[in-house]
Amino acid sequence: GAQIIDMVLLVVDAFKGWQAQTTECLVLAELTSPHLVVALNKMDLFPPNERAAKLEQAKRAVQKRLAKTKFAQAPMVGVSACVGGERVAAATSTTTGEAAAGTTVTSSTSSSLPNIQTENMDQLVELLR
Repeated sequence: GAQIIDMVLLVVDAFKGWQAQTTECLVLAELTSPHLVVALNKMDLFPPNERAAKLEQAKRAVQKRLAKTKFAQAPMVGVSACVGGERVAAATSTTTGEAAAGTTVTSSTSSSLPNIQTENMDQLVELLR
């Protein structure tokens, strides 16, 4: 199935930066895909007055990692898949059962989905077209 991959969406936590698993995903992308788009997620964690500068810093760090790959010119966009993150997820979830000792599994209720705010997801969708 890997030979039919047209594009890889690499999601990088803009706040934490490049992680070991990000490198693993990049290696797989190089082997399986001709195209890559980078989503720098969790940009809402940066203070609004520092957001543009911090996002640019995150982009430069990712560009440095991609520089010697076939994805050196990969497009990037800063996004927030869920503005407010865990706080929003906790407020809009219902308990569905126990997964393991002390771990509760949650799922969003359909009535809460419209309350989840995103940021720049339209730009990401446009890059994926």
